[in-house]
Amino acid sequence: MLATSALGSPGVCVYKWDNGNLQATSQLQHFGDAGSTAVVINCNNQVIASACESGEVKLCLPDETGRGSLFEFTPVRDREVRSLSFDPSSRYLGCGGDFEHVMIWDLKKKKKVRELKGHLLTESISSVCFSKDGQNIASGGSSGTILIHSVRERNISSRLQQVKKNTINTTSPTSSSSSMTQMASSLGQLTFNPIRPNILGAAYTKGEVVIYDTQTNSSICEYNFHDHINNKTSDFGGGVHSGRYGAISFSPINQKFLVSGGEDGKLIFADYEFPNKIVKELNPGLGSITVTQFMGDGIYVSGGTSKGVLFVYDLRNTSQPVQMFRDHASLPINSMHFHEISPDTLLTAPGSGSKQSPTDSTSSRLSMNSIDQSDRLSLGSERFSLSSIRSSFNQDVDRASLSSLQQPIQQQQTHQSPAAAPPSSSLLQQSSSFVSPQ
Repeated sequence: MLATSALGSPGVCVYKWDNGNLQATSQLQHFGDAGSTAVVINCNNQVIASACESGEVKLCLPDETGRGSLFEFTPVRDREVRSLSFDPSSRYLGCGGDFEHVMIWDLKKKKKVRELKGHLLTESISSVCFSKDGQNIASGGSSGTILIHSVRERNISSRLQQVKKNTINTTSPTSSSSSMTQMASSLGQLTFNPIRPNILGAAYTKGEVVIYDTQTNSSICEYNFHDHINNKTSDFGGGVHSGRYGAISFSPINQKFLVSGGEDGKLIFADYEFPNKIVKELNPGLGSITVTQFMGDGIYVSGGTSKGVLFVYDLRNTSQPVQMFRDHASLPINSMHFHEISPDTLLTAPGSGSKQSPTDSTSSRLSMNSIDQSDRLSLGSERFSLSSIRSSFNQDVDRASLSSLQQPIQQQQTHQSPAAAPPSSSLLQQSSSFVSPQ
């Protein structure tokens, strides 16, 4: 399932992901014409959480547009909520926005259980993200500083900042941005690596992409992927919504492969082990990239733009997007979340030691009992191998930058589904247009 949000009507658009095909299923307008500022899907695709400018957060079913919310709360009245994040069990929901604290709600007890401090009093938090084990939550905003809090201990375990002297500028020589002279950027988006939980990716609003190691509290690499267009009128219309650029996503099957998007309207693919090499550059020509995310098997990538367009690329043939949606009209997409249920989805709340036993109708909607794991495919399947993509790159691309694409993340495969895609050798013959930029 995939969900997008934008200010104005409709606030949230919901899509079903089925074997490489995205289908629009519903539109949620729980905030009326005001629209939504953030959206996130829970771990079993049964609940969608969204937020608005006035500070309300609502949880609802993804396919019942006429029904009221299952549960709603307001972190700080009249203060915009800009980012939401479920923990892996979806019992806890983290919130960040125009308030200096990261707040965590327990959706089973229906109350706030954490208020994590450390950001500046004047700072707006633009992104929050739970770690894959649910023990930590990362947050960052207008100051550019990233804080990682221990949820259990309530303290700051890491404080991360850009190190400008290590920045590698990979934009064009005529770019108006300079890695040595830029002022600190506001944070656009944070995301944890789904395979290496200590790796955190950060995309900043002036085009920088930084990969951090949270165990060593240091940056692995820091570079300028995207041109920052100075003196440009924001596609978001100025005010508190201006400058919401900076998007990043890690591949779900290759720990070093990532995609980023920015104000220049480009999608850039890279291997962070070789930060001075761009593996692939795509320019959909649909406006500034505000959000991006790998889809399911890692062969598809989706993105949202400042002109309200949702698009999907098949990485085996990147001549043009395979799908485009304009359900948000011309309103900028400010948030997007893709979630596909996997066999290792957690069934318990952190520290609970047992399955949740909800007692009311709201919490039962949040439970994990309905998960059917029988027909989930292993990530080790040849269907998900990036070797099918590797051969279609142009030979001029430095082979060193592609070396990690040849390494499967999981070697084991429990079974082969009768409906599985053809093996990698067949995909190699079908894909020939994924070439390096000229």
